[in-house]
Amino acid sequence: MRRMISSNRAPLVLMFVFSAAMGTMGPAIPVFQEVFGLDYSEAALNLTLFSGGALLGGATVGFVRRAIPRQVIVILSLLGITCGGVLVILAVTPALTYVGAFIMGLLGVTSLTVGQAVLGEMYPDDRVVTLSRGHLLAGWGLLAGAAAVALGRTTGFWQLIFVIPMAFAVLALVMGTTRVLPKRPLNDEMEDPNQEGVSAVTWVAAALTGLAVVMELGVTAWAASYLEDILGFADVIAAGATVVVLSGLVLGRIALTRWVGEFRLTSVMLTVLGAVVGSSILYLGGPVIPGPGGTVVALIGLVLLCLLVSTVFPLGLILTMESAGRADAQEGASEMAVTAGGLAGITSPFAIASLADLLSIQIALIGVPVAAVVSALMVLWVRRRLGRQLSVPAST
Repeated sequence: MRRMISSNRAPLVLMFVFSAAMGTMGPAIPVFQEVFGLDYSEAALNLTLFSGGALLGGATVGFVRRAIPRQVIVILSLLGITCGGVLVILAVTPALTYVGAFIMGLLGVTSLTVGQAVLGEMYPDDRVVTLSRGHLLAGWGLLAGAAAVALGRTTGFWQLIFVIPMAFAVLALVMGTTRVLPKRPLNDEMEDPNQEGVSAVTWVAAALTGLAVVMELGVTAWAASYLEDILGFADVIAAGATVVVLSGLVLGRIALTRWVGEFRLTSVMLTVLGAVVGSSILYLGGPVIPGPGGTVVALIGLVLLCLLVSTVFPLGLILTMESAGRADAQEGASEMAVTAGGLAGITSPFAIASLADLLSIQIALIGVPVAAVVSALMVLWVRRRLGRQLSVPAST
């Protein structure tokens, strides 16, 4: 059968497909509330279980990737997104949506980890810029997920929300994405059974990716709820506005691909994290201003936050993989970052939802600037430990 996709594009497609599935879960929280009569915590449990599945999948894939060809792992991943989506669509009770979301995360996450690892292996001398471009495609996937939610709410056919990421997964299979992937890591022959363990710096860098997920989910997953409940937007308008606002995710990652190789990695991260704190003040403090001016300020803050938080996870991932050093450690470092992100994905939606039920979504989202401050302190520690090793050369 003639291949419909090239080997260098296959990992990008995989990252896009998983991100599209993940991108539906947060913006769909108000949908789950309406369809099943749930509160914040109950509706957010779908996102929590999706992230929990991703955490478990990311933690276990390392044990099976040496025994099972990558093609098989990715086929199972794409089928998992499809089958999990079917369960959500056919759900008549929240319990079935919970199971479907968990399956989508558990099996789907390997598309992300394999995609990241293959990109790093294919372009070892330009890994930083290549991974940032990969996460640009992932940003498009998140935007596609939000667009699916807007389409489902506009048409009144909420099941359409999950049909779209399922269609992406099926299309990836039909296009022959799995057939062009290397069966084993390209650097398997370089592995040393007596290699040193993971350094403390790599662990801290991986933890940074977890905090990046806290920030990104805090902005993207709750944007629709914030627009409806705090700024008073109608549900359909809020869904459409969320798509427009989340376009900032893509713009932020476009900027990242252009500039990441031009400046010191840790300096870029510190600048971004400082700007996240400032933008959070606009976003969360805007409604305090009376009249339409407060809404405008809040929307400006939200757009800026989308631009900024979209870059933190890719930067954290690059930092994690760069700190690992050895080429044979790249896939393990990628899995560590995804595992940290999955752990954050489990805890942060539940924490924010619980605070939103108890107080308000506006107060609950103070966790975003707090995570940015903690992340900045961790970046400073990493920079002190590694110093000039984190100066990233520009792409040629």
